[in-house]
Amino acid sequence: YPLYFNGGDIRYILDEKSTYLTVERVNDNVQALDVPETITIGAKTLPVTNITERAFANCKKLKSVSIPRSVKVIAEQAFANCSSLDSIGVDVANPDFLSVDGVLYNFAAVSSTIVNCFPPAKAGSYTIPAHTKAIGGSAFMNCAKLTELDIPSNVDSITANAFVNCESITKLSYNTAYIGTLFSGKKKLATLIVGDLVENVAENAFSGCTGL
Repeated sequence: YPLYFNGGDIRYILDEKSTYLTVERVNDNVQALDVPETITIGAKTLPVTNITERAFANCKKLKSVSIPRSVKVIAEQAFANCSSLDSIGVDVANPDFLSVDGVLYNFAAVSSTIVNCFPPAKAGSYTIPAHTKAIGGSAFMNCAKLTELDIPSNVDSITANAFVNCESITKLSYNTAYIGTLFSGKKKLATLIVGDLVENVAENAFSGCTGL
């Protein structure tokens, strides 16, 4: 163990009890991919339930991916450095994940979702939906084409590395109780809109933001 299985453009890991499959690695040259819900190995048909950390990493030609209803776990940085990726779709029957305008969310309840991955090639402005409660680790990492971002008041948790290498942000609207140093060093940031719910701003929150 581990036992590997190759199927099309995906390499899978078979669990020790042979009950489910994990997406371990994807072909670097794939441009669009529908992750299958099940795979048949011999006499067994097994569900695809997990996607490992960096499973799609550096698939620079990948433009779109679709997640089936069977997937329950998508690790942080699963889509790291997928510089052409602009849409992540999710089967509407999936109880654990949700796609909103091509952006991947962890789904807990209608009023409590978490940004899992903003596709790196998605360009322009983005308003995080009001029902969002948190922004997960590496969620916006390397999103070089994101220029404007609106973070609503419902967001009460933002992981420290959520916005690494988002160097094109020029406008930020922020309306959470606390503003940390997540956006320090963003040299192109020129417009900052602070909402009336902001209570505390960290020291050096916008240090290095020379455009402000």
